[in-house]
Amino acid sequence: MVLRIVFCVLALNLVGCALLSPPVDDTTTPQAASSERVNLALATLENLSENLWFLGYQSVEEVDPETADTRKYMLLDFHLEGEKDVAVMQASVKQICTRLYENGPLIQDLGRLGYEQIAVSFEDTAQYECI
Repeated sequence: MVLRIVFCVLALNLVGCALLSPPVDDTTTPQAASSERVNLALATLENLSENLWFLGYQSVEEVDPETADTRKYMLLDFHLEGEKDVAVMQASVKQICTRLYENGPLIQDLGRLGYEQIAVSFEDTAQYECI
């Protein structure tokens, strides 16, 4: 699956992604189907605006040292071209989070995959949580 996702993301710059992903087959597990839909939804973030590009994502699991509970969240990494002052970064985070939260099926799929939260970073620096 990872090879197909990378190919899909790289292909977005050239021809688009719509025809590159095979249909989900009936024997696919619900978790695999959710994972495929999440990957396709994230691929649509490729170029949110002329100065904001989706670079990729990581699945992060943190263990709370006091309770030993594990928290799983998705970290989305973006490139922000130009000025990176606080107001610009906050507006970009709001744009990204709003776009994600408007996609109800994506949020449901993330929940089915065990994600509790979404966070945004800019080139692996400064991490912001979508609330």
